[in-house]
Amino acid sequence: MQGTELPTGSRNRGRSPGARSRAPQPQFGPARPPRALVEEGTRCLRDLLARRTGRSPRDAAVRSLAGAVVGVCVRALADGADRPGTDPRDAVDEALGSLRAGLEL
Repeated sequence: MQGTELPTGSRNRGRSPGARSRAPQPQFGPARPPRALVEEGTRCLRDLLARRTGRSPRDAAVRSLAGAVVGVCVRALADGADRPGTDPRDAVDEALGSLRAGLEL
C-alpha cells in the first residue's frame, strides 16, 4: 500500500520512521518456501525474546520458547484451515493460551 503510513504508538513518537524498531524484520521475497519463512520468523522471535529477557539468542530456554510459539501458531493455523468457519485469530489465541499455561520464561 504505497503512500500509507502505519500508526505509531507512544513509544515511537519523535523517532524517525526508520528508527521505530530495532527488532530484526523478516525478509519476504518472491518464491520463498514456507520452511524458510518459518525459520526466519523463529529467528526474529528468538532474537526479540533474547533482547527482552537479557539472555543470549543461543540460550536453550530462549530457543525453545521461540520454537514452541512458532510451532503452536503454525499448527493452530493448519488445524483451523481444516475447519471451515474457524477464525484464525481465535485458533492462535487459544493455542498460545495453552502454551502459556505450561511454559514460562
